[in-house]
Amino acid sequence: MMHTQQIQQGFTLLETIIAMAIVAMTLGSLLSVLGSSKQLAFKAQANIYEVIVLRSALNVAQVQEEPDYPEYPADFIEKLTFEMEDVLEPPKRQTQKIMLGLEPYQWTDKTHGSLVSGLRWKKLTSAQ
Repeated sequence: MMHTQQIQQGFTLLETIIAMAIVAMTLGSLLSVLGSSKQLAFKAQANIYEVIVLRSALNVAQVQEEPDYPEYPADFIEKLTFEMEDVLEPPKRQTQKIMLGLEPYQWTDKTHGSLVSGLRWKKLTSAQ
């Protein structure tokens, strides 16, 4: 009697189940990384929008002739406070009077605790 040896072709059921488990764990970790990356992208977009609004408001405020600063969008009103101080005194050795004075301002962001302060030229009603 002749015995023929069968050559095994393909994978066993156990090998297939283990391979599928490894692929499932890999795909699960990749999807969680993609989800967190998407959340970071949305957060970065919101931060960029906030910076653009604040910079444009600051730029407009620095070139306006009137001391009023522009209106903030509704979602920034409760987060920001704006304070102006009196116009600084002119220097003692000023050669001629001018119709502009330096006005200090200060923006405070309550959510981040950041503070922006600076000076802007303000048109005066009388020369100093």
